[in-house]
This record gives sequence, structure tokens and C-alpha cells, in this order.
Amino acid sequence: MLIEQVFPQLVQELSDMKSCLIAEFKSTNTAPENIDSFISWFPNDLLATKCFLCKLTGLWRYEFGLPSTLDKTKKLLWGTPMWPAVNTLLKAVLNAHLKLPQAKLEIYLQRLIDANKHQDALVEMIPTFRINHPIQTDFEVTGYSSGNKTIDWKIGPIGNRQILLDVKNRNKDLYEMMDRENTEAPPQHDHSLLFRGLEAKFLPANPDQSLQGAFIFTSIKQESKKLLNAFNQLDGGKIHFVIIGDEKEDAYVLARRPEDEIFLRKIFTLKPSVRFTFEKKKGSDPDTRH
Repeated sequence: MLIEQVFPQLVQELSDMKSCLIAEFKSTNTAPENIDSFISWFPNDLLATKCFLCKLTGLWRYEFGLPSTLDKTKKLLWGTPMWPAVNTLLKAVLNAHLKLPQAKLEIYLQRLIDANKHQDALVEMIPTFRINHPIQTDFEVTGYSSGNKTIDWKIGPIGNRQILLDVKNRNKDLYEMMDRENTEAPPQHDHSLLFRGLEAKFLPANPDQSLQGAFIFTSIKQESKKLLNAFNQLDGGKIHFVIIGDEKEDAYVLARRPEDEIFLRKIFTLKPSVRFTFEKKKGSDPDTRH
């Protein structure tokens, strides 16, 4: 495994994907007779990957993909996108099988086994994993934006309204911060990068009928005031909320109305979080969570 060559100090133990999945299923009290059936849902390309127990996080991770090459410095950027958590993969595959019709499932799994698309495909499934099963969810829907653009999730109807959700895996801000020729200068971070292209995905809508926004995965901890300012620059008629989170149950929610944040946290089963933002102090710089 590359991890043994690049960061051997992080490797506590080695294993294979099937063994790790069995252990993950057992930890959730899955009936033994169902485990083999669930594992059969995983593409062979992913079952063949090797895993390691990360000393830093205590998570079992698998190796899939190659490092990114930064544009300016041409340096290789190694990081967790190359070594996702096994538990995240488990949630993504289970959610895809439970929520996607066969035709969309097959297309999704093909993207999931593409090393260049794996990370984006992985995170697309995570936001709806904890949504109560009776609530209807549709993946990659059309008809709610200009042109032929798709929106990742339509959720509902819930009462008299629905949620339209686009999922963004934002690494560009991290790459630009790391891709500095002058490493002595303090890093600069444009918070609006998180929201690039988001407005074009949606048409204006009444949030009481169609609550619209995004679930964003990012490796950079955001300064709360600048993040709010960037959110407020978006078209409020199109973008009603933004959730910044990951596979865990806590997330940072920006919403135009307090009642919408309460509603979103209930639907997505999200607790408040301080992991994704910070209050800037004099002389402080942006940092990363990974």
C-alpha cells in the first residue's frame, strides 16, 4: 500500500476490505445472516482494496485513488481523499441500494469505482443516509433548474413542501491554499469558493414550498463571519440554506430563517457543531480539519 511508503507512521494494522466491512456490520448489530448479502452489494473493485487502521483517527481506512498534483508548485497533495474511512463507504453503498432505482444505482456504482470520481460519488450519498426511511428521496432530479442541469436530491414532500439539495465536495479551496510558492506569506482563503456554481443550479422558489440549498464537504475550517458574508451574497430567492458537514451527526447550518434551520436539523438528524468554523483572532490563519 502507498500509505506504508508515504506515511508508515500512521499505520497501526493492516487488513482487507471484506474483513473490515464484516466488523463494521457486526458493530451495528446486523444479523449475521444478512451480512453476506449486504457485502455482495459492494463492487468487486472496492472489495479488492486493502485497508489499514489509522493511528491518528482510530478509523479503518482503505486506499483508493492517487494524490492530486497542484497547478502552480506541481507538488503532490496527499491526504484523506486517497484514504477514505471504511464506514463512510459502507454508508454510501447501503444508502445507494436503499434509495436508488436499479438504473440509477448501476450508473452510480460505475462512478464510485472510478478513482477520479470516487470521492465525489462517495459524498453524494452521505447527506441523506440518516433521513427517516418513510420520507421519499429522489436522486439526480431534473426540472428544477435552468437548462438540463440536475440537482442531487429531491426530498419529500414533507407536509406541504420539499427539500432540493445539491451536494458539493469542495477541495479547490484547500488546493489553492496549499498551492503557494511563497510559503512564508500567510495563506489567503476566499470563502465564496465554497458556493461557486451553486446559484446556477436552482430557480427562484418559495421556501415554504421548496426549500433549496446545498450540503458541502470541505477540509478547511471556515471563519464564521466571512462564511456568513459569503452566504449572504448568494441569491436568497434561490439559495435558502447551506449545510457544512460530513458523515458524522453534527453539522454547521446557515439558513435565511431560524425556523428553516430547526426543520433541516430535524429532517437530516443533525446536531449543532463547532468543528467546521472558527472565530478569527488577531494574527490567526485558516486551518484544515484533516
